[in-house]
Amino acid sequence: MKKLLAFTMLLVLASVIGANAEFFHPMITFENTAQNFTPKAFIANGHFAYYKFGGTATGGFLAIPLEIGFAFDERWSASFVLPLVKTMPNGGGGNFGIDQPWLKGKFIPMIAPNISLGPRIAFRLPLASNTINPIKAMAIDFAGLVHLGYKTAFKLDAQIGMTLELSKTIATVDHKAASPFYFIAEPGYAFNPKMSFNGIIGLSIPVIKGKLGAVDVDGEKMAWVGEKFHWAFSPNVTMNEVFSYKVWSKTGALKGAKDFYFGAGVTANIPI
Repeated sequence: MKKLLAFTMLLVLASVIGANAEFFHPMITFENTAQNFTPKAFIANGHFAYYKFGGTATGGFLAIPLEIGFAFDERWSASFVLPLVKTMPNGGGGNFGIDQPWLKGKFIPMIAPNISLGPRIAFRLPLASNTINPIKAMAIDFAGLVHLGYKTAFKLDAQIGMTLELSKTIATVDHKAASPFYFIAEPGYAFNPKMSFNGIIGLSIPVIKGKLGAVDVDGEKMAWVGEKFHWAFSPNVTMNEVFSYKVWSKTGALKGAKDFYFGAGVTANIPI
């Protein structure tokens, strides 16, 4: 029973991170792909995350994705993700504000004694601070979430999905980012009911081009690797750490820089 409760608190997927904040997905960064073993509970999720642009790009940004939600039972849950962002350009300065928030819902049924598989759907709301993200466009995210390892030391978390970007008119020009397909696999090992470690392998490929007026805009192809660590202080409170490094990036004929990402924080399930 203790192992099952510990798995509830594992935040199991690292972020799909692009070369800019537009593709920063807080809802994917600290996602739980397993069933809820604390049903009828509030979900509280707070982290500090730092993203650094590599190569000739300048600066980075600090993000604080805050998530509040509710687990209705073992299978159903819904939450609201609010990303707070501080831009950190080289030379100092920067701006602080709200990036575009997400609403998401999940249904995670068991398909075998040790395997769960279910869909997630999320909506990005077109709200943000102009100094953080002047392009405020809605998006719809569809994904399948897989979790293996409810009773064994070996575990695997995976996520396969697509983000459908919608248009936003800026003055007289319609802008739409490219829509990516993404895949994330995290093989891991639970040392005991309180501590576990995962590796990260991720890939993102644009499947629908973006638009800037009448001009097609290529999205970024990218791959990344990393690691993740979880430490459960109690059955309802877990510390989470994640590191990702972009090992390959290409936009059109250009190769992108090697960015990296680090995040750490705490998740809590509060039963009612």
